[in-house]
Amino acid sequence: KKIISGGQDSMLIIWNAETGIIEHKWRGHRAWVRSVAVDMNGERLISVSDDSMVKIWKLSSICYNFSPFIKEGIFEDTQ
Repeated sequence: KKIISGGQDSMLIIWNAETGIIEHKWRGHRAWVRSVAVDMNGERLISVSDDSMVKIWKLSSICYNFSPFIKEGIFEDTQ
């Protein structure tokens, strides 16, 4: 089991839920990572940041140290 977190340092981190050890860590954004989610198949990670970017990552690539990045997009507040 894994836990995925993001924070003020713009890093995304995958933790081992049983041991608390960091398994993977990378700079995912240019600003505070506000939210992370994993798709229902457990194949992709979606991250949202104060840099106004939504990014989609392929989790299997992260685990094998390949370039995990799939796609990014800009989001805007419509209110």
